[in-house]
Amino acid sequence: MKRFLLAALVCLGVWCLAGCAQDPAESGGTQETTAAAVTTTAVTTTVTTTKATTTVTTTTQAQYLLADDMEMKIDPGSVRSVSCSFTVANKGEANQPYSKCWRILDPDTEKELKRLPGADETTVRAEGVIAPEGESPAIRADWEKRYGELPDGTYLLELVLEEVAEEQDAKKDDSSDAEKEPRILPKVVRAELVIDSEGFVPRVHIDPATVTPEGCVMTVRNSPDVGRTYSLVYRIYEEGTTRTQLLKGTDLDAKLADNYHMEPGETLTLKYNWSEKLGSLLEGNYSIEIDLKPDDGSPAVSYIAPFVLK
Repeated sequence: MKRFLLAALVCLGVWCLAGCAQDPAESGGTQETTAAAVTTTAVTTTVTTTKATTTVTTTTQAQYLLADDMEMKIDPGSVRSVSCSFTVANKGEANQPYSKCWRILDPDTEKELKRLPGADETTVRAEGVIAPEGESPAIRADWEKRYGELPDGTYLLELVLEEVAEEQDAKKDDSSDAEKEPRILPKVVRAELVIDSEGFVPRVHIDPATVTPEGCVMTVRNSPDVGRTYSLVYRIYEEGTTRTQLLKGTDLDAKLADNYHMEPGETLTLKYNWSEKLGSLLEGNYSIEIDLKPDDGSPAVSYIAPFVLK
């Protein structure tokens, strides 16, 4: 009987061990294992190194004082590539000294134009005083020897009125208790200077629409510098390989109409009819020449207007 019980216990132990060693896949069900997703975030550590920065504040001090109660008036008729004339008017309530120390500046940089080698330096020297609501005598600015002939364009003309002490609060010097000496600055007045070479001389023009074999119309536009008088003499030329004068006549129509003098900037309209003396002109290139005498006493100058007969 004991042997039988012992054998039964041994068989039971062997069966349990076999059950524990069995593969799950070979068992009756399928087992699924779900693992949780894991996100790994890399941590970036940024180290910012700040260098010591030294800030230097530069204060630009004014180099001049602009007189807002003064007005510069440039005579447009006097403007040339080498010179001009101007006056200065006092719009303030006190007498204003002035000098003849002028210069020309670049309007973009406000710096003086480059001087020619050997050009004389200008000095501030009192010329007189302008009373309130008064105006200075005409001042001539001739810069041919200082800057040379200037090209057409826009510039700034500056005149130093006087040199004055800069107004400022009493400041103590860093190294002492003494007050700083005020700076001496030029007090200036400025105006825009426009150089336009086309406006320096009179212009004569014949409108092609007015041209016929028997006549034409000429327009004479005077320059703004001085009045001029038409001499009433005109000359007609045939233009070709050689220039041939066809007629020299007197403009009686302009004389009878008192149409022969121009103030600065004014215009004359002259009508020519040569049919009685020349008949009808053939196709070709022609011109009319007239003389204009300036009112300032300078010699008369000839001006030519071409026209074409087609």
